[in-house]
Amino acid sequence: MNIRYVIELADEERTQLQELTRSGQAQVRRVKRAQLLLAAEQGHHDSAIAATLGVGTSTVYRVKRRFVEGGLEAALNEAPRDGAKRKLNGRQETLLVAVACSDPPPGRARWTLELLADEIVQRTEHESVSRETVRVVLDNLSSHKPAALYEVFAPEVARGVLRRLEFHFVPKHASWLNMVEIEIGVLGKQCLDRRIGDCDTLCREVAHWQHRRNAAEARVEWLFDVHSARRKLGRVYPTPASPDFIQAA
Repeated sequence: MNIRYVIELADEERTQLQELTRSGQAQVRRVKRAQLLLAAEQGHHDSAIAATLGVGTSTVYRVKRRFVEGGLEAALNEAPRDGAKRKLNGRQETLLVAVACSDPPPGRARWTLELLADEIVQRTEHESVSRETVRVVLDNLSSHKPAALYEVFAPEVARGVLRRLEFHFVPKHASWLNMVEIEIGVLGKQCLDRRIGDCDTLCREVAHWQHRRNAAEARVEWLFDVHSARRKLGRVYPTPASPDFIQAA
């Protein structure tokens, strides 16, 4: 049975969605869902909404269904996903990070994913830990707090680990991360695309590259600006009331 979900927003819901699309601080997915619901209420076809927002028609259908069946928050937030539970809990993830920052086993120059996985098996109740589990933790762990180390280690050990860490709190927005990735790519092509024999030379060469890069005031020029975004997404914005309608009201 093919069900067509009709979006009818209350005034406060419409206001909340409009503020969400203008805030500039919400997650991209939430903004897209807000734009999707506003466009659906305006009567735009699912295929047109999908093409404008760069999503599939199935996504449009699911968001509309969640709104009708569960309300606004259900439509804006992530739906529960099937799949395996987290292999490591927060305490074990902290332990993994601390081990990765410690000296490698005798005879090894550095920790590998396999070595870290074996070490976690020895230190926890897990019978096995895959290298991919270690990779998710090390690649995607969003933040590390000094206090977490004291939950796992004795104070003197925790202090020793902390002395080897330097915390950087950076913006999470995609545009900032894109600029970082671009700059790292430029560094790789202009400076690191060769054999560098020792750490001192590496640091010196990167410092020279950084100085010249800053002196040239290199920057990222975004071609997709606010006006371009408004033109591209114009069809999903709420239609302003006409002057005649305003005067009549």
